[in-house]
Amino acid sequence: MYGWDDVDYYDEREEEGGGEEDGYDPCPRNPAFRAWLRERFGLEAAEDPNEIVRAAGAELGDAFAAWIGPLVPDAVAGRGTA
Repeated sequence: MYGWDDVDYYDEREEEGGGEEDGYDPCPRNPAFRAWLRERFGLEAAEDPNEIVRAAGAELGDAFAAWIGPLVPDAVAGRGTA
């Protein structure tokens, strides 16, 4: 899931059971992804990916909105200030 200011992990499969699960449990394969990223590229995953999303939005948000707006008007309808 994503928005103009943040992203988060959501697994729709977790809703199938009904129950009280809200689908926001950490991805069970996250440790494997982090190990792959480290071994393959020598990178560490961002501790707060939302910092990257906010920085990208501040730098590129207006240009992205100008580009996507004519194609997908609903994409920019809920956009807050960048």
